[in-house]
Parts: sequence; structure tokens; C-alpha cells
Amino acid sequence: MNQEQRQINFITVFKDSLIKIVFHKKSIFALILLIFTLFTIYLGYEGAEDHFNAHSGYPPISTDLKAIYSMSGVLVYTVVLYLLIAFVRALKIAKNTS
Repeated sequence: MNQEQRQINFITVFKDSLIKIVFHKKSIFALILLIFTLFTIYLGYEGAEDHFNAHSGYPPISTDLKAIYSMSGVLVYTVVLYLLIAFVRALKIAKNTS
């Protein structure tokens, strides 16, 4: 098997690994937890903003940008973990088939 065929085989295995991980039973629970986490982050920043604006006596503030940064960080972290798990799984499968 030449290098090009191995590359194509690994790409195919990686795509299959991504699909299998997405449609796994546990991934539904992980998606629910991710949505809950993002919702909690947003509500936490919103509550802190409302409390500060209601009780500080200072000009109103906005924490929307901080909330977006935090939520984006959680999403990027989740995607990186997802891709890393799929990559390791694809490596194991490709190694076993060689």
C-alpha cells in the first residue's frame, strides 16, 4: 500500500469516526450538557449585569461581550476535544487494519 492510498484510507476512517461519535448515545447527553452550560454562562453574566446596574449607582454596564467570549471558549474547547477523540479513534482503527 503506497502513501497516497494510506492517506485516503485514513481520511475515510477519520470521517467515519466523526460520524460514529456524533451519533453515539452518549453524545446526545454531552450535547444537552453543552447547551445547559452555554445557557448557564449567559444567564450568569446577565444576572451579574442586572445586579450591578440595579444596585451600583454607576452608569449601566454591558457584559454581553464577556459572555460571548466565555461561550465561544467553551465551544472551541468542545470542538477541539471532539476532533481529538475522533483523530485518536481513527489512528487506532487505521493502525489495527494495517
